[in-house]
Amino acid sequence: MYDTLQVENVYDSLTAKIKTDLDGQYDLGRLKGSDYANVYATLMARCLDLSFKAPVEEKQIDSINKDIDLKTQEIISAGIADGIKQAQSAKDLLVKDKQIDEINKKIDYMTQQIASMGIKDTISQNQSTKDLALKDAEIATQVRQEQGFDDNIKLKMLETQLNAWSMMFSSGLLNTSPSLITNDEASALYTNIKTQLGI
Repeated sequence: MYDTLQVENVYDSLTAKIKTDLDGQYDLGRLKGSDYANVYATLMARCLDLSFKAPVEEKQIDSINKDIDLKTQEIISAGIADGIKQAQSAKDLLVKDKQIDEINKKIDYMTQQIASMGIKDTISQNQSTKDLALKDAEIATQVRQEQGFDDNIKLKMLETQLNAWSMMFSSGLLNTSPSLITNDEASALYTNIKTQLGI
């Protein structure tokens, strides 16, 4: 059974610290709009997860502290005067203190891992966005090149036909002009090419 008040207190404490850190990075210009939102969402989710784990860790610490208190009371109530037993009891207390320190270090390490994971996710997302933009640019360039090749083929075909007609007409082999000339389609074609080229 979770102590909801305790979970809430841990969550508020973690999120307040992380928000302060993120705001500092944002103010320094290291995080921008969408990056800030992505990191914030990731870290808040991990904070919630840690908030439910922290009371369990704290219960272990409470259990160790109760054990220490119980041993201390036993020493006092029994009136132990034996120096060796007292020394052993003191050693036991030191061991328990070390266990508490290890649990606290574990909590600190988990908090640091949460922060670093959020930043790594943002960097990875930014790289993916850049890769997609580069691919789109490459595709657009290739499409423009292919369109240019197609347009060039059409212009070469038209040029070849007009040159052939010009030679035949000037040599007297043809007495009539092609419809491209007589219907003034050449003017419309020329205007269309200028428009496409932006001239």
